[in-house]
Amino acid sequence: MLPTRKELKEYYEKDILWSVLPSIYQEKLYFIIKGIFKYCKDDSKILDIGSGGNDLELMLPTKFKENNLFIAFDLAKSHLTFRRDSLIEMIQGDWDSLPFKEKAFDLVVLSDCLEHTLEPAKLLKEINRITKILILTVPNEDIVYPYHLHKFNFEKVGKITKDYNILNKRIIYHWFYLELEVKK
Repeated sequence: MLPTRKELKEYYEKDILWSVLPSIYQEKLYFIIKGIFKYCKDDSKILDIGSGGNDLELMLPTKFKENNLFIAFDLAKSHLTFRRDSLIEMIQGDWDSLPFKEKAFDLVVLSDCLEHTLEPAKLLKEINRITKILILTVPNEDIVYPYHLHKFNFEKVGKITKDYNILNKRIIYHWFYLELEVKK
C-alpha cells in the first residue's frame, strides 16, 4: 500500500541521510552538472525538483549561479533549510502541482526523485509543461530504499520517457541517466 502525501512529507522532513555522498553518487552528480553546462548558458532558468538531498547546487561554480536563476524545489522544508547557499532560491511545494508558468525553465533536473512520487506520470506531465529540457536520473530496480514507491528497469524508463526525445542516455553504476527534450 502506498503512503499518503502526509506520510511522505513527514518521512522526508526527518530523513537527512542524503548529506553523506559516496563517490559513486558524486560521479552521478558530475554527469548532471556536465549536462547542465551543455544546455545552459548565462541567463538560464534551472529548476532542481526534489533537490533537498542531492547537493547539486552546492557543487555548481559560484560564477555559474551568479549568472543564472537556480531554484531548489522540494516537498520537505527540512531539506531546504539546511542549505546555506544564498545564490539559490528555495521553494517548498507539492510535486504534483508545480507553481510555475508554462515553459518557465530552460532546464529541469529530476534526480532520484521520481521513484518517491505517488504518481510519476503526473509529475512528468507537469515537467513537460514548464520546461524544454529534462535531466532525469532514477535508480535501477535493484536499489532498495524504504520510500522507493516505484522501481525502474530499461522497459519502464522507456515507457515513462515516451513523450521526450532522448538526447543522451547512460548507466552510471545503479542509476539510469537521461537527457531529454520535450517533444513538440
